[in-house]
Amino acid sequence: MKVNIHEIIDGLLALQQHTKVLGRELSTIDLIGLSLVRRNPGLILSKIAGTRSVSAAGITGMVDKLEKQGLVERRGHEDDRRKKCVFLTPQGEALAGHLESLALQQDKTIQG
Repeated sequence: MKVNIHEIIDGLLALQQHTKVLGRELSTIDLIGLSLVRRNPGLILSKIAGTRSVSAAGITGMVDKLEKQGLVERRGHEDDRRKKCVFLTPQGEALAGHLESLALQQDKTIQG
């Protein structure tokens, strides 16, 4: 299957627009962050920055924004109190699940 980058971008933009309809202001990076945390509960902030070529400050800003919207929460690491782990809240889980369903529908549409 050949991947068309324009279709991927269009899909992300459509998801971003859908979040506005739901009363949320989420950037593409925010959507990616939600997806990452959903797939990796308890993800350590520094590991997000290291794997995504995004600065630690950028990741912190993204998590701050998602936390203010009640979508994620930070918790201390059980073995190292200096590290912070990120988890979805019930609200975040519901939104991420909804957006993932929409993304799967878009993917089916794209594939025909």
